Amino acid sequence: MDRQLKKLLADNRPAIVGKWRESVIALFPSEASHFLSSQKNPFSNPIGHAITTGTETLFEALLDEDTAPEAFDQILDGVIRINAVQEFPASRAASFPLLLKGAIHEVLKRREGGEIPCPSALLEFESRIDAVALRAFDAYVKCREKIHELRVKQVKSNARLFAMANGMAAAAGAESPEEADVAIKTPDQESHRESHQASHHTRNRFGGNGT
Repeated sequence: MDRQLKKLLADNRPAIVGKWRESVIALFPSEASHFLSSQKNPFSNPIGHAITTGTETLFEALLDEDTAPEAFDQILDGVIRINAVQEFPASRAASFPLLLKGAIHEVLKRREGGEIPCPSALLEFESRIDAVALRAFDAYVKCREKIHELRVKQVKSNARLFAMANGMAAAAGAESPEEADVAIKTPDQESHRESHQASHHTRNRFGGNGT
């Protein structure tokens, strides 16, 4: 990585990361984004805290050329998990690394009199951001698949419980004594019914009246 650009980015780290964080929070609805940006207590605002930590850590990893590609997956995980449960389209939910580009341009232009220093080196750095954004999209897809699997399991579990509840209600809530006899019958009751039917059949056959 170009030394001049790396120093420039490191020197402007607070402003760049701060602007980037604002852009990520702006992805949320207005009321939520206001809370996320104004509430500083990490216990009251764990999502805002995760975004702050995620952007700061990811920026440092991007500046470090020795960061392994797989290490970015762990860094991305916190923010991606948050975005995966929002009602965001995939292009929006996984785009937060790309928002860093706009933050860098805005801060450096303001600090450098409207010009972007080291344009060729910055372009190379932005290609590094693009690679991380692709990993973010892969992570987002995996999270959504996992959420879908959990929802399917929950629906199946609810369906089984509903079927069991209906079966128990049908057995316990029969509409008449005859239905209850059919629903819950003891061996003695069944033997008595068969004996009664046999006796009735014999009387009919020989013309008896049973008296």
